[in-house]
Amino acid sequence: MDNVLSTLDIDSMTTDQKLKMLQIGLQYLLPRMKHTSEDPKEDVPIFLDVEVIKRDEETDEWKSDIYPIGGRGTL
Repeated sequence: MDNVLSTLDIDSMTTDQKLKMLQIGLQYLLPRMKHTSEDPKEDVPIFLDVEVIKRDEETDEWKSDIYPIGGRGTL
């Protein structure tokens, strides 16, 4: 690798080539940044209600009931 770098003529490179060389080289030299958060966020449920559909055996009709899961107002 050292031989490859020593044979490069930086003065003859275009600006685009120099930028690409920096882009490739810096990803091996600089540590990756990690996301850190000071205030943890609590998970918010996607669904706030559950709809239960069932068939009434006597009338053979479908009945729908909606039940809240809870956690409402914590958004």
